[in-house]
Amino acid sequence: MAALRDAALVDPAFAQRMHDFGIEQMKPWAELLTALAADGAHLPASPDVSAQLIAAVATAFVGLRDGGDDEGIAALTRFVERGLLG
Repeated sequence: MAALRDAALVDPAFAQRMHDFGIEQMKPWAELLTALAADGAHLPASPDVSAQLIAAVATAFVGLRDGGDDEGIAALTRFVERGLLG
């Protein structure tokens, strides 16, 4: 991921493609969050912004995480769930 971010710094066209790809990847999350909000969930922000927050937290966590995958996934899932649903 670091190499992709570095490449985006020196190539504006690549940076735009990365941005567009990221937005496309957020669509299913935003749709899920829209459905949760329609069912009464109080999201911390709009579904689109909430999806971006999830992605940012997950990306940062993966970069910092030392330890087992199962434990990390469980912790991240609880963190996101509590952040979204209280």
